[in-house]
Amino acid sequence: MIEDPTLLSAHLDGELTDIEANAIELHLASCSECRDELDGLRAARAAVRGLPLLNPPAEVFENLLPRRSENEAEQSVRHRWLMPVAAAMVAVVVAVGVIATPPTTDIPMHRLAVQHAAGSAAQPDVLLISVPIEGIAR
Repeated sequence: MIEDPTLLSAHLDGELTDIEANAIELHLASCSECRDELDGLRAARAAVRGLPLLNPPAEVFENLLPRRSENEAEQSVRHRWLMPVAAAMVAVVVAVGVIATPPTTDIPMHRLAVQHAAGSAAQPDVLLISVPIEGIAR
């Protein structure tokens, strides 16, 4: 049995990669339980597609439009004062960040690059390449 039952549905809908679809097909060749599940999904999909399309009564739309207008009016009142307040808060945060951060005159790029490379070298799936870059002193 397939551990993730959504894979069968995704397979039926053509949403899997070629590799995933091939793996499912191989599994289905040897698993009658999953084949039965897939057949059930096909039957359910066919039943849903066979249902008639229904048009809602006109009153549904007539009742929704006034509600939408009321909601939009409430939201516009909220947004009228919310945006300036949010902008002021962002300005304060940026100002505090600029004031609180001491100025730096020299960034030790070489030291940072070496530290990063040392940390990356500990990861076996990372390839370390060292290339000199113009304008950056070692």
